Amino acid sequence: MTLGEKLKKIRQDNHLSQEDFSEQFHVTRQTVSNWENGKSFPDLETLVKISNIFNVSTDELLKEDEAVVQRIDSEKKKKNTLLIVLLVLIVGINFSGFFFYQELKKQTAVSFSMEDHKTIKIAKKKETEVATGYFSIPKKGNYELKVSGESDDGEVEVKIKNTKNDKVVYESKKSEWQENQLVLLEEASYQVQVNVKDTKVSPVSLSYQVKVANK
Repeated sequence: MTLGEKLKKIRQDNHLSQEDFSEQFHVTRQTVSNWENGKSFPDLETLVKISNIFNVSTDELLKEDEAVVQRIDSEKKKKNTLLIVLLVLIVGINFSGFFFYQELKKQTAVSFSMEDHKTIKIAKKKETEVATGYFSIPKKGNYELKVSGESDDGEVEVKIKNTKNDKVVYESKKSEWQENQLVLLEEASYQVQVNVKDTKVSPVSLSYQVKVANK
C-alpha cells in the first residue's frame, strides 16, 4: 500500500471528507487529492502531524513506499545543503565585513606624537623655534588632542595650523600646562610648531608633548 492509499484510508476511517482533512493541515482540498493519488506527498512536518493526530507511526505510513522515502530523503539533503551554503555565506559576509571594517580603520587611523625634554641655548630674541612636526587627517571629524609643556624660564608655545589655508586650529603658551580636548579637524595636512618665548636666561630647560589620535 502506498502512502497515498494509506492517507486516503485514514481519512475515510475517520469519516472525513477531503475538505475536512485539508482544513486540519492548512492545505487545499486539491492538495489532499494529489496526496491520495500519488501526484505529490506531504512534507515531513505534515507527516509527523498526521502521525500524532491519527495515532499512527511515521514508519507505518512510509513503510512499503520506497519512492516517497527516497524523495523525502532527497528533500532533506537539499535542505541540509542549502543550510550549509547559507551558513557559509553568512560567515563569509561577516568575515568580509570585519575585514573591510579593519581596513577602513587602518585607512582613517590617526596616531601622531612628538615629544622631547631638552636644554637649549637661547639667542637674544623673543621667540626661538624648538621643533616642527607634520601629520595628516584622512577624514573630517573630532580628534583627541593631548598637549603639555613646561619651561624653567619663559613660555612654551604649541601651535597647530592647517597647511592648506594657514588657519590655526590650536594655540597655547604657558610656562607649565597640560590639556586634553577634542578638536574638529578638516581633511588636510597640519603643521605643529613648538617654540620657547620671552626667556630671560640661557640655556633654558623645557619639555613638551603633542599627541593627536582618533577619538
